[in-house]
Amino acid sequence: MVFGRSAARVIHAWPANARSWLEVRLLRGADTTSLLPHVVAHYAPRAPKVATGKLAALAVLAARAVTAIPHALRRGPRVRALVLVAAVSVVDSIGCLAAAGIYRRYGVIAAG
Repeated sequence: MVFGRSAARVIHAWPANARSWLEVRLLRGADTTSLLPHVVAHYAPRAPKVATGKLAALAVLAARAVTAIPHALRRGPRVRALVLVAAVSVVDSIGCLAAAGIYRRYGVIAAG
């Protein structure tokens, strides 16, 4: 058995239905908002406070969407892939903007 970074894998189960998929995506957006201040404080301690707000979290989600587009275009039907990337980005953004409500809804304690 080989251990180390090259052998590390994380496997997540597929959501059981559309509702659980939506929940996971909303929580991912909310987590981006709540964890970004900690990440910025660690990697860029002199960054201005504006780099940790919801606008910055939306920028992170947008960057993730933009980097997903080339990968999506290499696979399957292009229009469907782009619609999927857009839909995921919108749901993540809604979770980002409504983080407090999302955490209350799903009974999650926010980080921070």
